[in-house]
Amino acid sequence: MTPESKKAYLYSRVSNTIQSTDGHGIERQIEAARKFLEAYPEYEVDDSTVINDHGISAYSGANITDSAGLGGFLTAVREGTIPRGSLLVIEAPDRLTRLGIRKGQRLFDELAEHGIDVGLVRFGVIVKHDTDNDFTSSLIVSIGLYLGHLESKQKSERICATMSKRRNLMRKGDLKVTPHCPKWLTPKPDNSGFDVNSFADVVRLMFEYRLKGLGSHKIADRLQEEGHRDHEGKTITFQRVTHYLRVKTVLGQYQPHTITKVNGKRQNIPSGGPILDFYPRIIDDASFYEVQKLLDTSKGGRREEFKNVLRDLVVCHTSG
Repeated sequence: MTPESKKAYLYSRVSNTIQSTDGHGIERQIEAARKFLEAYPEYEVDDSTVINDHGISAYSGANITDSAGLGGFLTAVREGTIPRGSLLVIEAPDRLTRLGIRKGQRLFDELAEHGIDVGLVRFGVIVKHDTDNDFTSSLIVSIGLYLGHLESKQKSERICATMSKRRNLMRKGDLKVTPHCPKWLTPKPDNSGFDVNSFADVVRLMFEYRLKGLGSHKIADRLQEEGHRDHEGKTITFQRVTHYLRVKTVLGQYQPHTITKVNGKRQNIPSGGPILDFYPRIIDDASFYEVQKLLDTSKGGRREEFKNVLRDLVVCHTSG
């Protein structure tokens, strides 16, 4: 890099899982950024200044967290590691953030305060950090931020509507497909339901041994001695034993969830009550709730009463 040249940092992002896997979205953005820089020979770029975020959303702000590529770049900017006068090249404003105009503009303002210019490939312009009254650049950034946020919001609403429809079909018994099913079940090829596989026998043994007084550690040891493995052929840990002894999917129940963001983190929130007899049952109610009683009265266990073994057979119907 010559004394007169400045560094350019190329940032590319794809939130779609398929795009992040095949790499086409990332490669296309990097290629376009390099072509954009051909008109600005004062900037130099090398492999160390190429920043990628694969399969990370800008709508949730995940790409500006410390663990993300852009988040790491922003931290370096704040710490002064990235010199003033450097150029961040992005395809369009929505690649940087889809948090909306106000939050997005604050991000652009912060970059400007640290002397970082931003190249917008799609529009063929550089937003200069030391230009206060560049109306055209400001308008382009605002419109880009607005359209990006609007697109992500509409996509999110469509996905929520689709998932709500799926949950209703599940409750009616018209849909027998879930993103993930219990490990002792195998989805049928025609998506009409599930078949019980051999791992169900191992889970039944866990309940049998617990009813005989064995704790989770001893159950795990016994299963290992007998040569039993989990669904992937791995050793069964005592933590997994406790987990399988607790889950109501052994009773055939399926609990639909919705995904929400809490402090920037994804959380699963139960949507309505459980759907009974959704999965094939592998444990009877009496055995399951007797095991819950044993788990709850053992040292360190939860203190939840399971007096009524029929309590899940009558539920209030909800719209979830």
